[in-house]
Amino acid sequence: MNSSSFTVNTVNTGAFSGSTAAYSLAFTTPTPSGAALIISAPSTGDCQLMSVLYATGARYGTTLAVTVPASATNGAGANTTDQNQFFPVFRIQTISTGANQAASLTLNTSSNFNTFNFGSMNPTLSNLVRLDF
Repeated sequence: MNSSSFTVNTVNTGAFSGSTAAYSLAFTTPTPSGAALIISAPSTGDCQLMSVLYATGARYGTTLAVTVPASATNGAGANTTDQNQFFPVFRIQTISTGANQAASLTLNTSSNFNTFNFGSMNPTLSNLVRLDF
């Protein structure tokens, strides 16, 4: 393995280049803020977002809006209506103490079904946010 390649041993035979053996960066995020985390899907490939672990840093508010790609094949679930909203199981902890926080999750019911709003977070300490889809 080096910075531009890696080796995978397999008993399967067949194509070993092109899209059947592709490696993708997958999900990315622009610089997050203390109030929002926006996750973007890759432009190629099929990826499923299974979990997110995010350290918020010291914050200036008690809420955090997390937006995930709205796609069943390249995101975190369809998330296009209130009937197919695939909301995460979550845990929020204060990093300095490890204590769980009693944060809340509010689901959108009329639009932006791929944005999840967390409230009642500690506004002054860095929090570790774990989301499982």
